[in-house]
Amino acid sequence: MQRKRAGYIALALSLLPISNGVQHYLSVQPFLETAISADAIVVRNQPTNNKSTNARDNALYPVVSFTDDSGRKALAQTNVGSYPAARRQGELLSILYDPTNSLDIRENSFMGLHFEIAFYLVPGILTFLLGLFLVFSTGRKRRNAGVQS
Repeated sequence: MQRKRAGYIALALSLLPISNGVQHYLSVQPFLETAISADAIVVRNQPTNNKSTNARDNALYPVVSFTDDSGRKALAQTNVGSYPAARRQGELLSILYDPTNSLDIRENSFMGLHFEIAFYLVPGILTFLLGLFLVFSTGRKRRNAGVQS
């Protein structure tokens, strides 16, 4: 009975990360449908506005320069940061940008587009499978015990 209860709890808890993953997926899809690809050049790395005194707590986000489809130059910060900086000044970077708002850019990579989705879905699905295992393995044990008696 304890395993079955733990299984139901795991099933219930798995709904939160799964719903977050689905929400992130649904928010990325409209962007991908209208986004335009461009090559950008890293101008500098911008630290986050974290109030921590430890430098490692401040991720560095690349600020890139690119030309949009109308020929205007744009300068914007990407959505993928790291410490130490993963991108060097002058490095070429593939981005996607919103044609109606050239400041809304994302790195054209797994990290820039799908990492958050995987970050929530993978643990959510694993927790869901664990919950199913706990709920259904309990019944099989009882049935086998009844047959052996």
